[in-house]
Amino acid sequence: MVGLLAALSFIVCIVVAQKTTTSFTQPINQMNQAMKQVQEGKLDTSIPVVCNDEFGVLSQNFNIMTEELSNFLEQKIETQRQLADIQIAMMQAQLNPHFLYNTLDTIKWMAKGAKVEPISQLSQTCTHIKNFYRERTVHNNRRRVSDLFRLWRNSKYSLPREISIPIRLSKGAIIL
Repeated sequence: MVGLLAALSFIVCIVVAQKTTTSFTQPINQMNQAMKQVQEGKLDTSIPVVCNDEFGVLSQNFNIMTEELSNFLEQKIETQRQLADIQIAMMQAQLNPHFLYNTLDTIKWMAKGAKVEPISQLSQTCTHIKNFYRERTVHNNRRRVSDLFRLWRNSKYSLPREISIPIRLSKGAIIL
């Protein structure tokens, strides 16, 4: 009888030890699998929180961490996209005036070579007008204003009867 009781006690101890071990190793294995998925780039991985013990707190913190990591990466991608858009816009802003100037200058010299002076003058006038908005002082823009009137005079459009030019003073310079 004592032997039977000892065998039964031994079996109960093994079952209790197995259940206790499983209750510790299962959450650890589950967290390990989730971490491997995050390492593979699956940032939408989460661990179900089934209890309020230390493993539950770890699971909850893991879920918060993966969500914040995912949000951070989305923000970083969006920031990089915006930076690329800004860089492209800056390059276009630099290239467009340069391209326009070179094109107008080429037209001017081709017209001079073909001895078509009106086209040469028109191209040169357009080059001057293009710079009108860059240098906005009276001294630098006097010639550009006369070029603008010359361009209007040679175009199919009639000159307006009145032209208003806003002027403001800025530290010793008159700005149009």
